[in-house]
Order: sequence, then C-alpha cells, then structure tokens
Amino acid sequence: MKTIRVAITGLKRSGKSVFITSLVNQLLNRKDDSMQDFPEKKKNWHIYAELLPLPKGLSRFPYEDNLNALNQDHPEWPCPTTVLSEIHLKFSYRKSANNPLKTFKLEIVDYPGEWLPDLQMLNLPFHEWSRLMISRAKEKTRSKCAREWLQLLENTNVYGPITAQATNLVTAYVQYLLACDDLKAGLMDLQPGHFLNMPPSSKQEFVNFCPLPMPNSTQKRHILSFRQDQALFSEFERRYLQFRNDYIFPFYTKCFRRANVQVVLLDVLQILNWGMGSYNDHRRCIEGVLGRFKYGSIRKFIRPLRPLSKHLPTFLSLEKIEKTIFVATKADHAIPGYHENLTQLVADLVDKVQQAILGPNANAKIIKTYISSIRSTESFSDENKEDIRLRGIVLGHQDKGLADWRARPVPPKFPSEDAWKPEDYRSYSFQPIKFPSKEGTPVPHINLDQLLGHILQDYL
Repeated sequence: MKTIRVAITGLKRSGKSVFITSLVNQLLNRKDDSMQDFPEKKKNWHIYAELLPLPKGLSRFPYEDNLNALNQDHPEWPCPTTVLSEIHLKFSYRKSANNPLKTFKLEIVDYPGEWLPDLQMLNLPFHEWSRLMISRAKEKTRSKCAREWLQLLENTNVYGPITAQATNLVTAYVQYLLACDDLKAGLMDLQPGHFLNMPPSSKQEFVNFCPLPMPNSTQKRHILSFRQDQALFSEFERRYLQFRNDYIFPFYTKCFRRANVQVVLLDVLQILNWGMGSYNDHRRCIEGVLGRFKYGSIRKFIRPLRPLSKHLPTFLSLEKIEKTIFVATKADHAIPGYHENLTQLVADLVDKVQQAILGPNANAKIIKTYISSIRSTESFSDENKEDIRLRGIVLGHQDKGLADWRARPVPPKFPSEDAWKPEDYRSYSFQPIKFPSKEGTPVPHINLDQLLGHILQDYL
C-alpha cells in the first residue's frame, strides 16, 4: 500500500493537536457540504477513510481523548502535547463509479512544539551553539530572565575541573528558559526545548549541560592540563553531543525523514499581539529549523523506492520534502475580510526560508494559505455593514456566555518597529464550540478542505 507521510511542523501553541484532531475527524466523517473543495472543487468523489492500528512500539495520537475534551458541556481545547505520537489512516477513493478503487496509507505525527527548535542543534558544534545561545540571552527581550545564569557564567571557571558549580549553572540555565517561556511574549527559539518538556524520570538523564564560552588559546592550554573528563567545557561538549545523538536525531528521524509533505502551522495573530521581539524570534527559529530539511520534487515513477532511500548514496537520496504548505491558523479569530491578510503575514514571515526551499538545488512546491481547524466564532455586521464583530465565548469571560466582540484589524504585513503597537492588534482567545452531537457529523472549520486538497492532490 502506498504511504503518504505528512510532517506537521509547528512551534508550541501553533495548534498542531487541534489541527490533527480536526483533520482526522473530517476524513472519517467526510460530507460533501463540509468539504466542498476536497479533493477537487465541485467534484463528488467516492471517499472512505478508517483508522489503522499502529505498528508495535509507536504511541498513538490521543484522538478520542481530544474529542472527549471538545464534547463536554463546557468544551475545552485538547491538552498540550507531551510525547511523540502518530495516527495512521487507510484512505480509499474512486473518482467515479466507473473508476477502480484506489487505496493509500496516510501517516500523521504529533510531538511537543517545544522540541522543534532543537533541530537547529544538529548542524552546530557545541562551541558555535554556545556562542549563539549566550548572545541571544543578552538580547533585550531575554536579558532579564537570563541575569542569574549570565552572572554565574561570569563567576565560574568553565575551563577548569568539574565542581558542584556545574549543577548550579545547568539549573540556572533551565530556569532562564522557563522564565522566557512564562513571559507570554512569544519567545519560541528556546534551546534545548526538550528541557521545557521532559518526563520526570529522564530529567537527570539529559538535563546536564548548558552553553559555555569558547576557550581562548590560553584557556585551551589550561584545559589540557586536566584529564579530558575533568575539564568542564570538554565534559559539557561531550554531554551536548550525546544529547543530540540520543534525543534530537531520533526525533528528526521518526518525525521528518520520510515525509512527503510538510505543513508549517503559524499563529500570526499571536505574533501581532506579542510584538517585534516575537516576530524576530519566530522568523529566526523558522529559518533555522526548516534549513535542516531537504527539499525537492521526486518523479512519480520512483516514489515507490522511497523506503529504500536510506540504503542509497547521499546524492541519490529520495528523502526529500516535495511540498511545503505554510498555514496561518485560527482564521476564525479574524473577520473574513482580513483572511487574505493572514496569508500575506505568513509570506512576510517566511520569505527568506522560502528562497532556500526554492533555491537552485531544490524545486519543491510552496503554498501559503489560512485555516481554522475548529471554527469557534461567527462573524456578523450591523445593518450598514460598518461594524463587523465576532460572536463567541471568550476564555476568561465565560460568565458572559455567547457574546459579541469587536474584531481587531489584521494588516497585510507586519509593522515596522516604530509603528508596531501590539495593543492595536490584541485579539481574544475563544472557547471551542462543542462538537456536533449527531454521530458522523464533522466539526465546522474554515478552509480545511482546501488545505487537505493541497496536501493530497499530487498523490490522488
């Protein structure tokens, strides 16, 4: 059976789990009136999907648990993802009654968004990664959170033997990452993100290093006066490399290596809320992460050979992402007149990395669009169509019930620093609507049918 693997690429709070839940729900309960543009606009294909059991050793995406959370009397968004999981579907279709039935397997992977920035570490030696992390810790948006760690770094002989101070350094660094995460300022490029999302049983196992300054020539000689395993810099470098091998590379391999299509979810409305610091952090992180992947088209007649790619020489590798779809999420938090502006904001955010994907050695397809995985609002206007509002239940104001809220503007591009006033773009977070109680009825969405068409159209 042909397999299509979709790499859902999204930073924390970008909506990966909600997107996967809704996507699976739409496939299992497809109705022509809710998926008019899938697979092709105004064409009534015969489509059937069913869930498949996972191969042994894989964790299953909590689809039913997410549905239960959304089906409560007071619906709740699914819990944040804490482990790597997958969900597989068998997808059968025929274009008309006279066409033969065709079947393929669709694989979708979910993982904690905090892990995604760590992919950048795969390309960086320890001293270069340390230089970047120390430089970023001194940035205006981070320096207050990093103050204790930076002070400890200044007062520690990081090129001498390992002492109890090493543990204090690591603890202070983790506290700095957690403080940045708690700022609610949209800082996403926090490495290692695994340190923010770790099983208690594994904490002591891999939370055992942090960035250190690169030794100068004199300090290098000082390091050599100790046994290699006694120099702090050398030991942290060893732990860094082991962490990459034990955690980051397996994460990359399991989630992305065999992917055909990449869906990059971006919450551009929240970036507007957070301001320039968040924009710069997102842009830098997206460029660093997506630069880790290989892109390019693969001819249809050799696609069946993809499973053999790992046995081929590098220059013959078929492990390439053929299509990347950049998606602005939570479109229901903006009025319809601003939806195309969401796509323009995505273009503003990813223009540099798009050039790399479409460079001279890569010819992958690029698509930009917007969606709402689960529509939690309705938009309406007054009689003069001048005052357009959103109707929904705002989190933190559930006592008001279903209420009308003024929609904030969405510009066609991110403002310049002197013109960017986040309070002008402050939007609301809405409670999800309850899933339809009628069995087999898919949840309302915006544009999910078009996105699904983009994902699968080259494989049908």
